[in-house]
Amino acid sequence: MPSRPWTVLHADLCGPFPSGESLLVLVDSCSRWPEVFILKSTTAAVIINRMKSCFAVHGLPEAIVTDNGPQFVAEEFDLYLREHGITHRRVTPYWPQANSEAERFNRTLEKAIRAANIEGKDWKSELNTFLLNYRATAHCTTGKSPAVLLFGREIRTKLPSLNTSRSPASTSPVVDPAILERDRCQKAKMKKYADEKRRAAPSNIKRGDKVLLKQERKNKLSTKYDPDPYIVVGTKGTSFLLKRRAEPEIMRNSSAVRKLPPEGTDNHPHEAKRKPDQVVDTTTKPRPQRQRKPPEYLGHEK
Repeated sequence: MPSRPWTVLHADLCGPFPSGESLLVLVDSCSRWPEVFILKSTTAAVIINRMKSCFAVHGLPEAIVTDNGPQFVAEEFDLYLREHGITHRRVTPYWPQANSEAERFNRTLEKAIRAANIEGKDWKSELNTFLLNYRATAHCTTGKSPAVLLFGREIRTKLPSLNTSRSPASTSPVVDPAILERDRCQKAKMKKYADEKRRAAPSNIKRGDKVLLKQERKNKLSTKYDPDPYIVVGTKGTSFLLKRRAEPEIMRNSSAVRKLPPEGTDNHPHEAKRKPDQVVDTTTKPRPQRQRKPPEYLGHEK
């Protein structure tokens, strides 16, 4: 978590919705302040225009975190960020947890939109009401509202407030160290829960190992992993940089790869070993038959 607000933003797209529209979501990593824009098109040019209007209000961030969607990997988008001195951090492909701030807010946003539809309301009209209340409500991790952490003051809503005092606005509020520690502890708890749920274990994969990469199963006969192995050529946190022959290098999270045992090793150590010339009798033996004899009351001699 950054020590100052509006320095690192998480960007993502939400949708498309039945109306054909999508939402551009920007979440401040420090304050959790969200900005949401309705889009009829999700091209890089449209996203840049929405960001320009947002940055005209809040200023330019130092970095933006995105996934690897075509809009965010476009040269036009990358050029805009470079020209404005904004670092672009792209998360590991197929690992949305790395952009968790935006992903988590998207889930909350989608619930609010579904609730508006169920109540027969226009979700686009209700969007601003949702954002106002969200920005004024204390976040479960920081214990402060996004408005307080971003502006240094509460914002007024229709909801009654328990604290009517207003703290003076600060042009550059610095987050309380206690909030930073609370954020760190909360993320550690979430990581522990996620690791236990996935039964995650420390990876023993290292540079130079051969690994199999998890692939999308196109049909029921498709294997879970691509049988053509990759070579680990680098590591970054919990992700690996993979290379296969003349193909471009790719980055994948450790949960998507499996170490390939060295050739000549026994993949099933618990199975009983037998000599190559040992013949196993596979014939089925007949079931034992009971001896049948006439009953004694018939007077047969023994």
